[in-house]
Amino acid sequence: MNSEFELKPDQLFRRTDPAQFHFTSTADLPALEHVIGQSRAVRAIDFGVDMPGDGYNIVAVGPAGSGRTTAVRQFLSQRAAERPAPPEWCYVYNFEDARSPKAISLPPGRAAELRNHMTRLVARLREEIPRTFEGQPYEDRRRQLLLQMQQRQQALYEELEHYLNDRNFALIRSQSGLAIAPMLNGEVLTAEAYQKLDPEIKRRYESYRPDLQEQFDRAMREARDLDREGRKAIESINSEIAGFVVDNLIAEVREAFADCAKVVAYVDAVRTDVVANVERFVSQEGEQPAIPFLGRDDGERWFRRYEVNVLCTTPACACAPVVIEDNPTYARLMGRVEHRAEFGAMVTDFTQIRAGALHAANGGYLVLDARQVLSNALSWEALKRALRSHEIKIEDMAQFYGLVAVSSLEPEPIPLDVKVVLITDPTFYQLLSAYDDDLHELFKVKAEFITVIDRNEESVQDYARFAGELCRREGLRHMAPDGVARLVDEASRQVSDQGRITTRFSAVADLVREASFWAGRAKRDLVTAEDVAHAVQ
Repeated sequence: MNSEFELKPDQLFRRTDPAQFHFTSTADLPALEHVIGQSRAVRAIDFGVDMPGDGYNIVAVGPAGSGRTTAVRQFLSQRAAERPAPPEWCYVYNFEDARSPKAISLPPGRAAELRNHMTRLVARLREEIPRTFEGQPYEDRRRQLLLQMQQRQQALYEELEHYLNDRNFALIRSQSGLAIAPMLNGEVLTAEAYQKLDPEIKRRYESYRPDLQEQFDRAMREARDLDREGRKAIESINSEIAGFVVDNLIAEVREAFADCAKVVAYVDAVRTDVVANVERFVSQEGEQPAIPFLGRDDGERWFRRYEVNVLCTTPACACAPVVIEDNPTYARLMGRVEHRAEFGAMVTDFTQIRAGALHAANGGYLVLDARQVLSNALSWEALKRALRSHEIKIEDMAQFYGLVAVSSLEPEPIPLDVKVVLITDPTFYQLLSAYDDDLHELFKVKAEFITVIDRNEESVQDYARFAGELCRREGLRHMAPDGVARLVDEASRQVSDQGRITTRFSAVADLVREASFWAGRAKRDLVTAEDVAHAVQ
């Protein structure tokens, strides 16, 4: 055999010298602040996140365990911390069309404030309005107005009665209303007595009838006009008094949200609706029907129209959100409208609108697994539609399936500003790329994660810091230098190349965890090369 091509035993395996590590334990090492060996993928993500314009969403491509999800999460968390918190969104009742709830955007932290303001406002309105309408001043004005209407009606009837009496006719009042009857010698004639009259007398009575009927009809029209005038006057007083009460109570809300034009417009709409429906606030509990009939808003449910449905709020970090949706069904992605059963039908209202992952990530970042998105019916098409239109439109899927009779809503769409990151493996990416042209239109940035990197001083030291970070995060036993050296050797063996090491850190992390377990079994405080070898075996 030619010795030129002969390998010596020590050349078959490259061992890492523990002496190159200048620490006693990985606990002494600083935190790992970057993703090992994925600088090109990270630069691609950085570009996609900052690049303005349509379609610059990101596909993170790499095999499972390559650190793609971890890298995306770490990078997005860092970038999100530098961005301000996005606006909050809520849905409110649309007083013009109840089927189309209105969406309102508020500064961070203000949506819950608006909801609390409205809750207190309605509670105070339900106390103050009945108290005002039960007060003596209102009762005196109402009684005075009714008395004036009655006096004018009485004068109208007396004038009609005098006109009739002058022509020997009487005004008859009965339960069925008013009528005209002939009189003779001051006495009202019955139908039988009238028929026995002399024909000439009867002709004279009949000659009066057209004029009498005209006067009677005129008087009745004027009486009805007085009735309408009285009702309008009562309504005007009610509106005036209700408006005074509402204006005093609603001023606090209007002042608190003077900087939010849509909230001010909503508060004005609430004011108009309360005044128009003041009888709802005055009615006593006993006046409500015992059974709410289908299609009617009775009792407490009617007052839900003044609630505020807070859809999404500011993250606790007060920065841009990073949402990782592991189960991207259509409802969990786009939001949904919940229903309740009433008399065999499914009904709903704007308070039952629920947010999806796109709402939660709006103004920030959304991370999805491509395979999971496409495996859920309608999710992929809905996501593409939202990214194209730059808005989130909640649609009720029950209508599409036609399985139940539903009362549906059409909520106002919410503007969408989000960067979406799809996580996938190379094979699935190639298939999706081949069969869906929209992928390259909507996800123009590809961040490709590699599985092997060069085995050099930098990568070996990064391995040590990775091990230390994992041990701190999961409460594992830290590793001694010889343990890290043995870990690096195994990382090279996994790629069958002495000059390279793997970046599939899920397998490396498992090895660190198992080595920590065996060190515990051996009663050691630090993980040694022996423990790593035991885990490998």
